Amino acid sequence: MAGLRKPPLWALILILIAGSASVAYGAYAVVSNSQNTRESLIFESFNMVSGTNVTLSIRNTGTASVVFTSYAVKDVAGDQYLLSSWQGQSIDPNTQVPVNILIGSSCPNCVLTGSPFTFAPGDAMTLVTSRSNPFTFYLS
Repeated sequence: MAGLRKPPLWALILILIAGSASVAYGAYAVVSNSQNTRESLIFESFNMVSGTNVTLSIRNTGTASVVFTSYAVKDVAGDQYLLSSWQGQSIDPNTQVPVNILIGSSCPNCVLTGSPFTFAPGDAMTLVTSRSNPFTFYLS
């Protein structure tokens, strides 16, 4: 094993593609659909505005524009806020945009399942596109 080096942390990317679902841990997620369009998103960073407001930096690296239509935020205990009728912004290919996610008192139209919570490391955020492709990113 001499001469083998551990890769740098930034080089480690976790990708899980199961059907049309994608999961990424602060990194990269790709979904393709049958129309030969490719929705591919990179979760670059986040800014915690408050305990109920976070802004994600998301880059579209795919070949199709992406429009978000709903989101869910789940904490490590399984509690969840769901906004099922969200008019999220459109992200054109090769573009990065800030995506604002609200929960709790900052999101009066969110539906809570379980106990109220605020954003914390480990929370999963699933953003669903207009093509019904879910992308899940984790706060880390």
